[in-house]
Amino acid sequence: IVVDEADTGEEAMTRVLKTDYDILLLEIALSEGDGIALLEQLKSLKSQINVLVLSRHSDERYIMQTIKAGAAGYLTKSGSPWELVMGIKTVLAGKKYFGTNVVEKLFAELEKDPVEKAPHEVLTSRELQVLRLIASGEKLTHIANELSLSLSTVSTYRLRILKKMNLRNNAEIIKYTLDYGLAE
Repeated sequence: IVVDEADTGEEAMTRVLKTDYDILLLEIALSEGDGIALLEQLKSLKSQINVLVLSRHSDERYIMQTIKAGAAGYLTKSGSPWELVMGIKTVLAGKKYFGTNVVEKLFAELEKDPVEKAPHEVLTSRELQVLRLIASGEKLTHIANELSLSLSTVSTYRLRILKKMNLRNNAEIIKYTLDYGLAE
């Protein structure tokens, strides 16, 4: 059995590209960068990699984004050790696995009236990432550098965010993220 650990998303990416792992346990709440964007990158470069998300986040928006990004399963850190073992075994067998509290959140989300859904739920993971960076006070040039995008691409993301969420400016973006607990 070979077990490895990475402290940053960049380090994880480097290790995954050099080594064929059977499974990757991924925390999406990274100190540097966006774990969901990292998951998307990993799956685009190594589509066969099995990724089981083990996160402190239990909000359905994170769960849904990781599913869309290609995760084979999702567990929260508040789950039992038994669930972690079952999750690893199930994902290694080529199946999907979601913890009990994750399944409850997903069913609660499915039962919601579509009118109740928050405007940010229509954003892509990249748009949500840009939204959070704008809300944290970052300038568009800094966001472009941090995400390795052109300034015009980041500006386009900002315009899409404003349009999709029916907001007018960065101040409204900041207020929205505070109201919905999206600020990190």
